[in-house]
Amino acid sequence: MSFITPRWQDVSKDVCVALLVLPVAASCPSGWIKSTQSGTCIKLYQDKKSWTDARAACQASGGDLVKIVDDSMNEFIWGQVAADSGQAYWMGLHDLNGEGKFEWLNETNGVMYTNWDIGQPNNLDSQMHSNGQDCVEIGNSLVTPKRWNDMDCDTTSKFICEKSTTG
Repeated sequence: MSFITPRWQDVSKDVCVALLVLPVAASCPSGWIKSTQSGTCIKLYQDKKSWTDARAACQASGGDLVKIVDDSMNEFIWGQVAADSGQAYWMGLHDLNGEGKFEWLNETNGVMYTNWDIGQPNNLDSQMHSNGQDCVEIGNSLVTPKRWNDMDCDTTSKFICEKSTTG
């Protein structure tokens, strides 16, 4: 919620008028879900794209791939994808700039929260694919629910976008 303090404006030498702007609740565009955990808007996309194409789609909608920074945000996201049995969703975590050095989108500071599945991250496809597993997903396709997996970025998966609220 944004608050703007009242201002007095001198509209003439003899009259003063008070301008008061009431607080406006921040909201999400139609089709987006408000996350009270992050104060942002979230949207799950059902079409499958590579990580790079998913990120471009998020950016085209005014956001980016979702950033999960703590357990409450992970729980919120899991609540959105849990019913989609056998499906994984891209998030904004990757190690494209250096194997094992995970970062959120364009941030280079260290990742403070992770929720890896058993044996992850494992870069498993590095033997089969030259680019390895550098992008991260959450979903029901994993051994343990609510956990994360590193995957080949060219794999097509559903994805989750996040953007700021409006208002």
